[in-house]
Amino acid sequence: MFTPTSILDDDYNPSFKASSYQEAFFRAVPDLINGDLKLESGAIANAIALNAVAGSGKSATLIELTKMLSQGVRDSTSMLAFNRSIANENQSKVPAGVTCKTVHSLAWFVLTQYLKRNPFVPDEKRGGKIDQKYIDLILPLLSAKNPEAKEGTLKALTTEYIKVVYLVMAELLDYSDTLKFMDLCDRHNIEVPDYDHLKETVSQAISAGMAALRAKKNLTTFAEVLYFVTVEPACLPLYKPFRLIMIDECQDISACMRQFLLNHAIRTTGMPHKTKFICVGDPFQAINGFAGADNNSYGNLTAATRAVILPLSISYRCSKAVVELVNETFPNIIFEPSPNAKEGSVTTIKVADVADRAEPGDMILCRTTYPLIDLCMKFLGKGKKAKVLGKDLTYPLKRIIKDILRTSNNEGGMDLPLLTSSEALKALLLDYYTVLSNKTRPDGTKKRVSEMTKENLGILLAIRDNNPLIKSFSDMEAYIEDFFKSDYISKDTIVLCTAHKAKGLQAKNVYIYHPDKLPYSHPKQQPWQFEQELNLQYVAYTRAMENLLFIEGKAESSNLLDLENAMEEGDL
Repeated sequence: MFTPTSILDDDYNPSFKASSYQEAFFRAVPDLINGDLKLESGAIANAIALNAVAGSGKSATLIELTKMLSQGVRDSTSMLAFNRSIANENQSKVPAGVTCKTVHSLAWFVLTQYLKRNPFVPDEKRGGKIDQKYIDLILPLLSAKNPEAKEGTLKALTTEYIKVVYLVMAELLDYSDTLKFMDLCDRHNIEVPDYDHLKETVSQAISAGMAALRAKKNLTTFAEVLYFVTVEPACLPLYKPFRLIMIDECQDISACMRQFLLNHAIRTTGMPHKTKFICVGDPFQAINGFAGADNNSYGNLTAATRAVILPLSISYRCSKAVVELVNETFPNIIFEPSPNAKEGSVTTIKVADVADRAEPGDMILCRTTYPLIDLCMKFLGKGKKAKVLGKDLTYPLKRIIKDILRTSNNEGGMDLPLLTSSEALKALLLDYYTVLSNKTRPDGTKKRVSEMTKENLGILLAIRDNNPLIKSFSDMEAYIEDFFKSDYISKDTIVLCTAHKAKGLQAKNVYIYHPDKLPYSHPKQQPWQFEQELNLQYVAYTRAMENLLFIEGKAESSNLLDLENAMEEGDL
C-alpha cells in the first residue's frame, strides 16, 4: 500500500535545459499525482498525454522527470518501453526505485504471481511449439468440417485461423459475434470460407488456452500471458499497485494492452493513491495496425484515462531542411526545429550513384525488403560493410518455400535442382502467385494475395538473382539462415531496412529507395491502412538527422521487375 509522501525530491539539482513544452509538462506532473489536475470540463484528470513528435527527446524527458520525483514516488513508478532493449537502457539511466519494463514483462510479473512460478514461453520467432497446441485443436476441426479438402489446404487454413486467435486476443474481441469476426478478417485481409465455423473454432481455442493457464499448465505464449492477466479476475489483486505508470510509444499498443494498463487504476481504487498515467506517443507514428495494434490507440488511451494533452513539438533530431519538408508534406503536424538544428539538405540521387555515395552509418529505407537486397549486394561488391535487417523473415520465408514446393507438386524436393537459374525460380514464383491470385471466396469474388506473401516472393527471387550458386531450395534456406542471422547494427555498417524496422532508429544520412511507394496504396486498401501508410512516410523522413536523399530509378533485375509487375497487375 502507498504511504503519504511528497511528490518532488527536495535535493533535485537541475542540469537539464528544458524547453517551454517540457517545463509545462514538469509543472503539471505534481498536480496529476496529487489528483489536482483537471480537464477543461472540470473533471479530475487521471493522465497526462504527451503528443511527442519524432526526435522530441521524449525518453530523455521521462528520465529527467524520474530524477525530480521523491524517493517515495519513485518506488511506486514504472516506466514502460516498446521493447526490452530500450527498457534495459532506460533502467541504467533512472534513479533507484523506478522500474523500467515492457508491457509484456509487467504482465509476466502478474502471471508468475498467479502460477507461483515462472511460466515457460517458447521462442515465438521460430514457430514450433508456440502454435502446436492450436494446430492440434484447430486442424482436426477443419478436417471434420472439410473432409474432401487436401492436407495442404487445411494446413494453410489452420494458419489463418491461428492468426485470428492472436488478433482476437490483441483486440479483446467479443468472440460470440460473427459480424465482429467478419470485420476483423476484412481489416486484416484474412480469408476464410465460413465465419460461423471460424467463430466457434477460435472460441474453443482461446477457451482451451485460458483453461490450461487456469490449471497452471506450463506452455503459453506472450500473447496469452497478456490476455490472461487482463481478463482473468483472479489476477487483478496480484497487480502491483503503482502510483505512476509512464507508457512510451502509446500510439502502437493494442486494446488488450490498454485494458491491462487501465486495470492498474481499478486495482488501486480505494487506496490512498490511485494509479495515474503519463501516456507518451505520436498518433502520426502509429504504424503497427497490421500486427494487432489499435489504429486509434493514442486517442482511445487518452480518452479512457481522461488525459490532459500537452505537446512536445520540437525535434532535436532533424535538420532544418528535413523539418521544412515534413511541414510541407504533413501540414497538420506541428513540427519545429531545435534552436541548434543544422541546416541539412533534402536532395535526390540516381540509383547508380548510391553504392559509391553511401558510407558506414548511413541508412537506406524502403517500403519493402526485396529491392534492398540488390542494393546491399552492390555495397558488398564495393567492399563496403552492409546489412539488410530481417531476422524475423527467416521463419516465414522457409514456410513459404514449403508451400511453393507443395503447390508445384514437388513436396520433398528441397534438394532437387529446381533453381538452376533465376528464370527457373521466377517461373515457379509466377505459377505460385497465379494459383494464389485465382483463389476465390465463397461468394465467387477473387481473394487478394497478401502483401507479406508478395514481399517474400520478391525476397526469394532477389536472393537467387544475386547468388548463382543457389541451385535448390535447400541451398536457398541455408543462405537465408546466414543472410538474416542477426539484426545487430555496428557503426561501420550501411543499414538497409524497411521503414517499419527503422522506427526508433536514426542516421546522419538517410536514403529513401522507391519513394513512390511511400505512401503505398492499392485498390482494396482500407482508409485506416492508408492512414498508417502516411504515418510510415512521416516515420521514414524523420529518421534523418541531417541529410535526406531520395533515390531515383530502380536497381532490380529484369526478373524481379517482371515479378513485381505481375503482382501489381494482380492487384487490379
